[in-house]
Amino acid sequence: MRVALQLASKGSDEFLRKTEERYAEARSEKSDRSQKTEFVDLAEARRSKHKKLKPSDAPAFLGTKVIKNFDLNKLIELINWKMFALAWQVKPTTDEAKKLRKDAEELLAKADVRDVFENSISAVVGLFEAEAEGEDVKVKVKTKVKTKVKTRVETLHFLRKQEVIEKEAKLSLSDYVHEKGDHMGLFVATTGAGVNELAESYRESGDDYHALMISLLADRLAEALSEYLNVRMQKDWWKQSEHKVIRPAGGYPSAPDHSEKAMIFEILDAEKEVGVKLTESYAMDPVSSVCGYYFADLKPYYFSLGEISEEQFTDYANRKNMDPGTLKKVFAGKLQVRSRE
Repeated sequence: MRVALQLASKGSDEFLRKTEERYAEARSEKSDRSQKTEFVDLAEARRSKHKKLKPSDAPAFLGTKVIKNFDLNKLIELINWKMFALAWQVKPTTDEAKKLRKDAEELLAKADVRDVFENSISAVVGLFEAEAEGEDVKVKVKTKVKTKVKTRVETLHFLRKQEVIEKEAKLSLSDYVHEKGDHMGLFVATTGAGVNELAESYRESGDDYHALMISLLADRLAEALSEYLNVRMQKDWWKQSEHKVIRPAGGYPSAPDHSEKAMIFEILDAEKEVGVKLTESYAMDPVSSVCGYYFADLKPYYFSLGEISEEQFTDYANRKNMDPGTLKKVFAGKLQVRSRE
């Protein structure tokens, strides 16, 4: 805990800006790369893709939905206290971790703190007609201009696994969208700028401990909000008779390209709807925000992309019409690209 407080007092902004990357790395699959894994070229990976058998059931609505005025108690129930302790660099099973949780719950019970969180937390979700084309997904976005509804098609770009893992398809997130007549979803969830201001007020009064606690609680509540939205998605908004819905986040191991957040934000009009902005490096502001995708399939699961070939990365950069050198800089963690041998 002392280390975390030192980080907060010496450079809290830098500490908090790294939150997204820290959680992504903590959740990514750990693998021993002391030896080279077996690897297939891009053409073989595409032949070994996962094939979605049929489109998922249609959602209850198409377009976007903005959700505000959350009941904080419902989100507190979904907090991952283990990750909260780890953010303090404290082992989750210790007495110190128990004290942190107790202090956090007491802080959230304060009327002024509670009011700020409940008034700041918000989210925008969207469900759209979608069709897969290789590692791309074409999304139909309808917008109302005066009395007319206009439809445009936007493209979301993904990458494909090339490492060989026994009995596992060479997955791309695009595989969870059928080639004809399917749907997918997007979301942006945030605890809001008001929480940052609350943390700053504690910091200005010299209370670094509670300032940091509010900031780290904001991180965990953003994740809890993401979980809450996923439950609503499966029970109410995109209920499935056979399929299961998953919510991989942008910048996480299966979708490590942070620049793809720009399209999520554009489709959802996230800055206007919930006040979240993207920086030049595609970090979210406020930092305690989460964005990502909803996919449905019979047995979808979260995966880590792992190492990819130089061939695939070049193909990906061309599909996005981006300079490869610039693109590498916005990937989560260290992008592992295997050169041609």
